[in-house]
Amino acid sequence: MVEAFIGVLLFLGVCGLVNIYKQKSHHSYSSHPWLFTTWYLTWLGIIVLILLPPIWLICALVIQVSLYLVFLSLWKRLSSGCLKHSYTVPSAFQEMTKPSVLSGIPKALEVSIQDLAAWLIVGSLLSYFTSVLVVALIFSTVVFLLHLPGVKMFGSVYGSYFLCMSTTFAFAVPLLYQFGYIGFCILFGLHLLCYVAMMLIFVRQR
Repeated sequence: MVEAFIGVLLFLGVCGLVNIYKQKSHHSYSSHPWLFTTWYLTWLGIIVLILLPPIWLICALVIQVSLYLVFLSLWKRLSSGCLKHSYTVPSAFQEMTKPSVLSGIPKALEVSIQDLAAWLIVGSLLSYFTSVLVVALIFSTVVFLLHLPGVKMFGSVYGSYFLCMSTTFAFAVPLLYQFGYIGFCILFGLHLLCYVAMMLIFVRQR
């Protein structure tokens, strides 16, 4: 139960407060990257001290983040001539149309906290339900309902994309949980690829 509480705290407290702050202050990862990086790193440092994950896991996550940042550093070349209609991207994702290495750092840290929160919540559910499938259905249903308003907020294209991807990932978390730390590495890598796919595919739409 404590794990579930920490997971919800990370979702609503750490990530939720950032979203509220960004809306009210109009600050973004692009305009104030170090502000958000400091916020996320502080919480991640606290979590590491509490959970004491193995060094190899931390190194694996750092490598994945590095690859993500390398992709962002090459974004201008990859997106050459494809941002003409970036105005079609919802305001919530506009900063992703002009990413940079600096803005990518807090984004990657945000993803790691979201995945950790999901991991802790699923771990707690698995202590109450012996069936992995039952937990997968429960968790994916909750995530589906939470992301459902996004279809109206972000439009049918972007809203539906995140609804489908988040629900799919939510269903996969209990399955990946069975593989321990390796499963978490896979989840984190796939989550980052989700944003890479959006940048490559949806930002290019005309």
